[in-house]
Amino acid sequence: MIHPFSFPLLIRDLDRGDEIADELCEFTYKIREIDKQGGVISDNFGETAKSPEDYAKYGYTSYTNYNLATLTGKDNEGVIPKVHQACSSMCEEYFYNINNPREFYIDTSWVATYDEGCFVPRHTHPNAHLSCVFYAQATEGTGQIIFENPSQPIYGVIAEKNAEMWNDFIPVEAKRGRMIIFPSFMPHYTKPHMGKEERIIFSANMAIMNTMISRIKPPITDHHRHNNNLKLAENYGDDTLLFPKHNDPKLIEGEVNEQDNEKSV
Repeated sequence: MIHPFSFPLLIRDLDRGDEIADELCEFTYKIREIDKQGGVISDNFGETAKSPEDYAKYGYTSYTNYNLATLTGKDNEGVIPKVHQACSSMCEEYFYNINNPREFYIDTSWVATYDEGCFVPRHTHPNAHLSCVFYAQATEGTGQIIFENPSQPIYGVIAEKNAEMWNDFIPVEAKRGRMIIFPSFMPHYTKPHMGKEERIIFSANMAIMNTMISRIKPPITDHHRHNNNLKLAENYGDDTLLFPKHNDPKLIEGEVNEQDNEKSV
């Protein structure tokens, strides 16, 4: 059997995940401290904070004011190059696994924090080809990320409930040190984070070279380009390539239905 129209996810618990996670948490707290009117998420997704107190209510994202992928010189030292390298390595392997190696670059990257009750509503990542999320701090068992099958609007029109053959949604557990690479067009959202400890994540968008996106927003320097040679892939741990009909109990937990989706949106 072949899977001609699958939209795979690449999921890996990084061998160096704890090291990167510790440094990324410290970095995130520092950037949030100086970002007085950063972006917020949850019910105010896409808006900016009126005061730093809004971060505790809605969550925080550096996406609004700081593109970490554009850092150079001394600003680009410490944990950011490490997490960028891990992200790039996984993207290289993603292209390798779908037998379609491409030259690409990290166009945008950012960090975010979630207090108890915070979430991200349903969205996609426009103007990108692949996207990434890395969990630097996470309470397992809560706040799963939910990926929607992009084909659902097509087959959902004719498929009766008793004739279901495909997954409409796939929930993936949030876990410290875990990185996920996914197609940027794939709709996704998170369930509310209900842990007492803040959740901290890193996210990034990648663009393929010699495309319209790369012509509009070219890489800052040649250092930001990656040529898919898999030179570091073996250093980052075992991975799972997750297809829409794949069910790995170590990664997927619980059921998702339309009611859950409406609550998160």
